[in-house]
Amino acid sequence: MKKHIQATALAVSLLLMVGCGTARSQSEPIPAAEQANAEQTLGGLHFAQSSQGDGSVWIVSGDQAFLAGERQIDGGCLLQSVDLTTGQRTVLCGKADCAHSDQDCDAWLRRDGFIQMTETESGQLALFWQIDGEASVELRDLSGKVLRSQTKISALPVSGPVYRDGGSLYYMCSAEQYQNLWRVNVEDSERFGQCEEVCRWQLAENPYPLLYTENGIVVEQTSGTGEEENQGTTCLYLLRWENTVQKIFEQDLAQGMIWKAEGDTALFAYQRASGMLEQINPADGTRTEFAQVQPGIRYANPVHLTQGRLIYSWNDGEAHGQSWVEQNGQPVEIKALSRGHNGGVTDVIALQALGNGRLLADLGDLEYPITETGTDGKVFSMNTSERLYGIFTLDEYCQGGKEYLPVQAEAEF
Repeated sequence: MKKHIQATALAVSLLLMVGCGTARSQSEPIPAAEQANAEQTLGGLHFAQSSQGDGSVWIVSGDQAFLAGERQIDGGCLLQSVDLTTGQRTVLCGKADCAHSDQDCDAWLRRDGFIQMTETESGQLALFWQIDGEASVELRDLSGKVLRSQTKISALPVSGPVYRDGGSLYYMCSAEQYQNLWRVNVEDSERFGQCEEVCRWQLAENPYPLLYTENGIVVEQTSGTGEEENQGTTCLYLLRWENTVQKIFEQDLAQGMIWKAEGDTALFAYQRASGMLEQINPADGTRTEFAQVQPGIRYANPVHLTQGRLIYSWNDGEAHGQSWVEQNGQPVEIKALSRGHNGGVTDVIALQALGNGRLLADLGDLEYPITETGTDGKVFSMNTSERLYGIFTLDEYCQGGKEYLPVQAEAEF
């Protein structure tokens, strides 16, 4: 029986807090003074939310990563860190002689309702929850100690990445015909959990935020899709900090699609018939030829751009694989990048570019037996599984090499 925590990928709807403090109605304009303040401060935002593995949430900061474990511990899981230079895991618990086996452990987390986690500017961890229809935020230090307990906030559906500046996090959400940017305080102070609207744009149909720029946020909006695949159009809009909307790109879905490099890095327009890949300037939508890749690709996900090399997983409807390409170069297929577990073979998939030419990769699930104690006090055996991870150099990954740094498994604790 597989044990996984519930983690929601960034590409699907999250839940954001709105209505904190004094709520502003959707028809009420944002005062000019607030608009000016948004223009002055929002230019310094940077990407805060890192990729999420299947079954755990990875937040990477330099040579350290933070994640929620997969193994069930007293109905929950454990908050952990990973040293990305050695692969060693550490339970984030500061209690002496703690067995890390129940809810008394500082690192213990609820399994239900856990949404996401991000590191704050001051090096603490902000955790977001959605429990029983209510959203809340919590703050912990790097020993696992709770600095600010779960603080409830109102919620609306939200999508896309998380940004931060100083002691605040920023999310986009949709409400009626408007897209709103909300700022949430995550400082260790009495203002923790307070939020306010800082920008609003009039654009309906729930566009998906793709990329942050110094001028605003680029969002994608797909409309007019029919019953058959690739019918309709996709548009890119730049939501400027002064609350205006500018269309910068439009394309027929039958002709191509948008590729977004993971993180907050780059956007590309892919032409299906020719295989031409063009990089999109997020300021005005102008395009520059990047490379000629395989024609006929139907899906490309995930996509990573690191050290000038684009790594992409592709599916053309009949076959699938991974390739890499550099600007003005030819695509190179990544072969033999798989691992065997429990009698099967699993493709290795890059989850995140870590910097310094390293990639965090998903190696697939390993199933193994464990013993548990039932409510009647009897011990019984069962199977569980754990997702394995590895750290590759860029060249090792692109060459399909067998050499990598394994991340210590929870089963080894």
